[in-house]
Order: sequence, then C-alpha cells, then structure tokens
Amino acid sequence: MELLISTCFFLYVREAVQSGISVSTKALESSYLEFVALLFSASASFCKADFRNILAYTRVEFDSFTVESERNVSVYLKKAVRLLTEQIEWLERQLLVEQQVCLSKEHPPPQTKLTWTAKKTELIEILYALHAAGCFNFGKISLSQIAAYFEEVFDTTLSNFPRDFSEMRIRNDQMPFMDRLKALLKMRMDNPKSILKVA
Repeated sequence: MELLISTCFFLYVREAVQSGISVSTKALESSYLEFVALLFSASASFCKADFRNILAYTRVEFDSFTVESERNVSVYLKKAVRLLTEQIEWLERQLLVEQQVCLSKEHPPPQTKLTWTAKKTELIEILYALHAAGCFNFGKISLSQIAAYFEEVFDTTLSNFPRDFSEMRIRNDQMPFMDRLKALLKMRMDNPKSILKVA
C-alpha cells in the first residue's frame, strides 16, 4: 500500500510542504520521473484491483498536501495527482469491462434478438431518462457507456447522440415519445386485454 509514498518524490514534496525545506527543480524533476517509472512498472506486478487501491491511497496522501509556496513543488504535485487520477480512471474502466465479461459468461444473452425499429431520437429520450434516474449501476455509469450497451443490445447506432439531444431540447415538444409511452401504458393498465400479445 505504501509503495509509492516511500519514493524520493513523495518524501521531497512532504518535506517541502510540512517543513518548508526548499527542493531544487532538478531534484524534483528527477525524482518525479523515477516516481512515474515505478508507477508504470508496478502496474504489471499487481492485480488491477490491488493496484487501483495503491493508486487511490497515494492520491489521498498527495491530496492532503496544500502547497502555498514553492511553485516548483506545486507544479510537480499537480502533475502527480493528475497522473494518479487518470491511471485510477483507466483501471476502473478495465475492471468494469472484466466484470461485464464475467457476467456475460454467467448470464449469456437471450436467443431472441431485439432490433430497435423506432426512431433514433426516441431511444435517446429513453437513454437520457434512465441515466437521469440513475437506473444502472446505482447511477455510477456514464451516458456513453449506456449508449454503447443500447447499441449492442438493440442492434442500432447512437452516434452523435449528445448533438441529437441538444436539438431535441429546443423542440416545441421536448419529449413526445415519453409522453406517448405514458399514454399507451395508461391505456394498457385501464384495459389490459386491449393490446394483443405477439406469440
């Protein structure tokens, strides 16, 4: 867990912040490059979940420093935190993919193939509504990830959906499909036998 906070770079930053000791830019740059090299080499030595925990722990330790002086320390500290953040986000995406692969093996897709045959904008209404409601993964998933899933499941394309959504927002009727769905569901509830089932 303390792999990265035992580096010279971390110790330099800590001493500069806590004790006010001046550190040369050359020493900071050299130790920073060693820190980065260790970070990347360590990624191959740990499982993704453990390495993510190491990175998160290190980022929290760096975040505890507040640099009000020593501009060179501040610059390298910000670079280290940004690098750690990007590595953590990359690892989390990789872990999500692995989790989805495992789930797909445990629960293979149904034999029936669904193709979205309504309008693209109508699926985009559903996409944004479900994302706004946090219906997937407790809300911890991006619109792009949901859109990619919809494309796979419904055999369709949602390219440029953010641009389409922007155009939908300025329509006189912003949510015609959602309104239509609500009306149809109300009719179905009032008269369950009014719509024939497809065998």
